[in-house]
Amino acid sequence: MKHITVFFLLVCGFFVSSAWGQQGAHVPRFGKSGILHNRPAHATPNSSRTTANQSAAVVKTTFYDLGKYPSGTWAETWDINDWDVAVGLGDTPAGYDANLDPPRGYTRPIGIRLLGPGAMHWFDLGTFGGESYQNTFETADTGATGITNTGMIVGLAPRADNYIRAFAWTAKSGLVELGALEDLGYYHSNALGVNRLGTIITGWSGAIDNFTLPALPVSWTPFVAQDHGKPVITWNIHQLEISGYEQFPYWVAETANDFRQITGFAFDDSGNQLGFVWNPIPGGGWKILQVPVSRKYADYIQSYAGGINEKGEIVGNIWNADFSLGVPVLWQPTDRYRQHYKMTVLGTPPGIPDNSSFPASINDLGDIVGTSVDADGAPLPAYWSTKSPSSAQLLDFKGYVGVANKVNNLRMVVGGYWSDTCPQGCAAAAQLR
Repeated sequence: MKHITVFFLLVCGFFVSSAWGQQGAHVPRFGKSGILHNRPAHATPNSSRTTANQSAAVVKTTFYDLGKYPSGTWAETWDINDWDVAVGLGDTPAGYDANLDPPRGYTRPIGIRLLGPGAMHWFDLGTFGGESYQNTFETADTGATGITNTGMIVGLAPRADNYIRAFAWTAKSGLVELGALEDLGYYHSNALGVNRLGTIITGWSGAIDNFTLPALPVSWTPFVAQDHGKPVITWNIHQLEISGYEQFPYWVAETANDFRQITGFAFDDSGNQLGFVWNPIPGGGWKILQVPVSRKYADYIQSYAGGINEKGEIVGNIWNADFSLGVPVLWQPTDRYRQHYKMTVLGTPPGIPDNSSFPASINDLGDIVGTSVDADGAPLPAYWSTKSPSSAQLLDFKGYVGVANKVNNLRMVVGGYWSDTCPQGCAAAAQLR
């Protein structure tokens, strides 16, 4: 499993843990981060395939080729705030080793401003003293996974003692450890998402940095403490409720909105999986709620809940018991307290096989982005809208095979692409028109 990833899905090459690998080709694949990655392993696109796929792309965009960190070999953007600052991961010249296959430097949490002052200049957040050479989102020990509208960035980074820890970064504080459930013997943690206000960070904490041992869903909230008479922000960790679902040993809290709702999922050693939303409780804490499946799809007992917007709308997937059948879905609250949800099946882009589309992010305007996989196994950025949920299209990423990971309220999409000129993957952004 992977450290970093959120649905979002997606890049090139994700692997399953041994528990998932035993389930067959249709089983969803998760990286170390516990984020669902819906793309084929080691996709290396060629010009003939990308040209053929381009004819199916109908949503026009203004494409931004973000490339890589200067002198790096690969990069991918994972989140973007409403000020068009994108964050993700990639390698840097530091630690470059020509003997690796492929040659590369240390993987780092990185970011880039797309517009305005300082546009198109990458920045490196560093680590807690440890370093990593992993060169895919599914295996990386470090990366930036979320950014707020205040500029705070969250993610994970290795320490010198090899523990992986969730972090929050600001220009004033630098990298700050968020902590782990150490009283349970869980010394690893990973921050996978954050709401736009920066008041809730979500992720997991476990005894090991992958999902070969149990992990629990957690959130972190800020607390103002005094340091030599000066106020400083510290973070409290909260173990989220799993009451009624203790049979699932592996848990991930993916992301949150400013309403304080949290999405996530759980799975067991047999591959069974359920998606959840945690709703805030007056006075503090959260109450767990399994996302529903409509009666028409009663046999689809597996689910995944990913991105959520401020309206409480959630995107994800449902599957049947053996994952041989599945559809992308949208969940929308039916009451003001968001205690009940209805499910709507989303469409599949033209030319894409059934069970091969994975929405990852939804903005407040109802734009949905994610990734679809074509019959050749190539990942392609995809688009849906709550205004016409049955209509699905591919995004115009200028002929590249790629993935779409997040869309902000300015309708800017970030992700990654692969091509003959960037075989290890480059960061990408696209402005929806």
